[in-house]
Amino acid sequence: MTVSPCRRRLVNSNAQATIPPRADYSLTSRGYELSALLVPLATWAFENADDIINGQR
Repeated sequence: MTVSPCRRRLVNSNAQATIPPRADYSLTSRGYELSALLVPLATWAFENADDIINGQR
């Protein structure tokens, strides 16, 4: 079973009773903390994608 980011307190959700329905999302402080850790990892993976795909070092 998957637990939503909102339930993990990474994202705030503000549902609005409009037509059409709308929800605004924003990161919580924990979400910002996590993104600060994941962005360098994603950057490294992007910069090394060719080597990773080709199995090189």
